[in-house]
Amino acid sequence: MTQRLTGGSAEIIDVPARFLPPANPELGPGVLVLSCPICGALHRHGAGDPENPAYGQRVAHCKTGPGGAYNLVPMEAAR
Repeated sequence: MTQRLTGGSAEIIDVPARFLPPANPELGPGVLVLSCPICGALHRHGAGDPENPAYGQRVAHCKTGPGGAYNLVPMEAAR
């Protein structure tokens, strides 16, 4: 379930994201993948440490529209 949080004048929503480990650990830490609630596109965000992916607040990577931010949560926690 998506939880809506109020932060200042902007509304920040929890968005389920899936961690994808790197195909080759030498190429990077993996990514967090989500379907953007703002524009509907697929966005990828850096995950940091693969053993402990860095979920949390992110700025949307929208190419069009108003943009915004959301709070990434593990997909399993969102169910």
